[in-house]
Amino acid sequence: MTGMEQASCVRVAARSQALADQMFAVPDSGRVDRRARRAARRLCDSCPVRDLCLSEALARRTRDNVLAGGLTYQERCVLSHEIAADLGVTLWGLASVSPSTVLAWLREHPRAVERARSCTRAYWRDRKRSSSAALAQGRLF
Repeated sequence: MTGMEQASCVRVAARSQALADQMFAVPDSGRVDRRARRAARRLCDSCPVRDLCLSEALARRTRDNVLAGGLTYQERCVLSHEIAADLGVTLWGLASVSPSTVLAWLREHPRAVERARSCTRAYWRDRKRSSSAALAQGRLF
């Protein structure tokens, strides 16, 4: 028993797999339902096994854009870099680190998740600004 049966996403999926997919996964169309994704993040943030879920996704290098531990793939990449650097392994070497080691690291660094989210938000905000500026100056292409 891993404890994952207590996960908020598992409880949602037990009620409605379609709703769970809408909240935690990215559909084939690639379009994310923003309201459902925000609700999923709130569920993840209060989930009793969030750190366990996130440590598994990081250690196994889950590459799809499902929400795992409340983080998207891009946010997990940012966090992976921080963890790998702190543990003294390469990013690829993080895959050889046990999930329990990653879990211990997450618990020792409780603000790391928010730093990863913040870094990702800043990246997309800067991208949006630079593309808007380029469009306004007529030099997008």
